[in-house]
Amino acid sequence: NSRHRGLAILTDMKGKILHAFNDPVRNYAWMHIEMTPKGELFALGKDSHIVKLDWNSEPIWRQSLRVHHDLSVAPNGQVFVLVRIAQRYTISGTELPILDDRIYVLSSKGQIKRWASLFPIVKHLVPKARFADVEREVKNKRKALTIASPAETGDVLHTNSIEVLARDIPTVAPAGSILLSIREINRVVIIDA
Repeated sequence: NSRHRGLAILTDMKGKILHAFNDPVRNYAWMHIEMTPKGELFALGKDSHIVKLDWNSEPIWRQSLRVHHDLSVAPNGQVFVLVRIAQRYTISGTELPILDDRIYVLSSKGQIKRWASLFPIVKHLVPKARFADVEREVKNKRKALTIASPAETGDVLHTNSIEVLARDIPTVAPAGSILLSIREINRVVIIDA
C-alpha cells in the first residue's frame, strides 16, 4: 500500500497486479493494511479511522479513531489497534502533555469492546530527561497542554507495532499476550491482553 493514497495492490511473486482495493468513501492515505484469509482488507487511515473492506472494496464496517501504525487480528476475530490520544499526566509534580498510545480492542464487527492506556504501564521506562524536555518545551513556548502532532516532544512512546501472540512462548508469555514495539523508549514489551 502507499502511505499517500487509500489504495492497496495485491501482486503475484513476479509483480503482476492481481487485485486492487481502494477506499470508496474517502480517499485517506492508508498507513497500514492487513488482508484476512477470506480476502477482506483492514486499512488504517492515519489519525482518522480503521475500515474493514470486502473483496470489492465495499466497507464492511468503519470506526472513527485516531489510529496509527499497526493492528493485529486475534484468533477469535477481535481487532487490536493502536490509537493515540493527547492526555495530561502529572510527572514529578508538573502536569505535562503526553501523547499516549492506547490499545483499542474492537469486535469482529468493529464495535469498541475495551481499551487500555500504555503510558501508565510503561512510564517508568521513559528516561527522566525526556520528561524534562517536555516540561522545558511547555515553559519556553507557554504551550497549551495539548499535542497536535506526534513530532512534538510529548510523544514519549510512539508505539510502532502490535501483535497478539497466537501461541505460547514457553517461559516468556502465554498465547493472547500483546507484543509491542515502542520506538521512543527503544523497547519491545509483552503485556497481558
